Amino acid sequence: MPTFDEALPDQESSNEMNDNPTDGPIDPPLRRLHEEILASIDSRGSLDTAVLDQVNDVQINTVSFEVLLSAYREAGFLYPSKQTRLEPYMSVVRRHWESLLKSPTRPLLHQALFTCDGPSWATGSLWHSHGSVIQADHLCSSGNPLLVRNIYLRCIWELWLSDSRHGITYFRSNNRLPARLYAHVNRLVGTANSEIHQIHLVAMPKDVMAGTQLYVDQALAITYDVEELASFVRDELQCLSAQSEEIDVDDGPKMKALDDRYKQLGLNRTRTILGVRGDEGVMAVAVAYDGPLGMNFSFLESSCHLYLRSDLPAEQRVAVTLCLVSAVYRLNSERELPFYVFECSNDLASVLAAAGGEMLQSYSKFVIKRDGYAAFYKAIIDLYSKAAMRS
Repeated sequence: MPTFDEALPDQESSNEMNDNPTDGPIDPPLRRLHEEILASIDSRGSLDTAVLDQVNDVQINTVSFEVLLSAYREAGFLYPSKQTRLEPYMSVVRRHWESLLKSPTRPLLHQALFTCDGPSWATGSLWHSHGSVIQADHLCSSGNPLLVRNIYLRCIWELWLSDSRHGITYFRSNNRLPARLYAHVNRLVGTANSEIHQIHLVAMPKDVMAGTQLYVDQALAITYDVEELASFVRDELQCLSAQSEEIDVDDGPKMKALDDRYKQLGLNRTRTILGVRGDEGVMAVAVAYDGPLGMNFSFLESSCHLYLRSDLPAEQRVAVTLCLVSAVYRLNSERELPFYVFECSNDLASVLAAAGGEMLQSYSKFVIKRDGYAAFYKAIIDLYSKAAMRS
């Protein structure tokens, strides 16, 4: 495999192919953004042109999937269990990524970010998940902190320019750098504009999901009324994670406009929204996403998010959870994967595991609203300033 600096294509040709805005002078909107963000927090509004140049040089959609895959393996991002789960679908994942890397950089649909300095490198990805939500994934590096800083800052630039209302990412709680970073950002931004939410991923095979129909409480009803479900999310679920599902956006529950954009690359992105209603109204909601397979190496792009009312007694939580699982199976029994990944709280993960699910991984999910982007940007600069002094 070539070294990472050799793997970067000629900037002129790559920008012509992918409309990459990083070639040549700094994009005026990015310069203004940098100034505005710093000015909003620091009245001096100082412009560090050296940092700005480095962030502007981050490449977007210019390196091949094979180079990115080599980087993920080198960094240990593709650890053995993740690699094993992904391997049966690798040919499909490779084909999807090759299509995604041809997408225009703006408006943002998918961006593979990459920067290097000799043998050192850092990478990450951004993609349009749903509504106005941009998800950041696959941040890893060879260990150079300043390159990591540049990737983070470029991500925030792109979040800002995309007009997204929410940004989300996932990290393992035992990974000290992101845990420290996002805790710092959460303190700066405040709980009104950011949240760190502990979640578990549980894989439910299709045959196991089919079996849950035997345990469904017939007193429970499934509802697809988006207005009713949006009201439940807004009034009953007080977490940003649920709010960031943006289930009442203009694009509708099936995300037709977004799916049409993915279809231009030969891909699909859809979702199904459903809830469980009892005598006292809506008790839970499930948001089930599908595609493009392999966008996230933990299958998060094709996961189902479960949210239950916090005041439900334990017995009822089991019944409602199994009712949701059964309904999701009936609606998605023909999907490509032979299993569904459920994202849920610890107690619901235990219910799914007891029903035959496989516990995959525990993550911290970081959600930030647009009003927190400026503080996030400043936090990155501050956190990495010591690293810059040591370099």
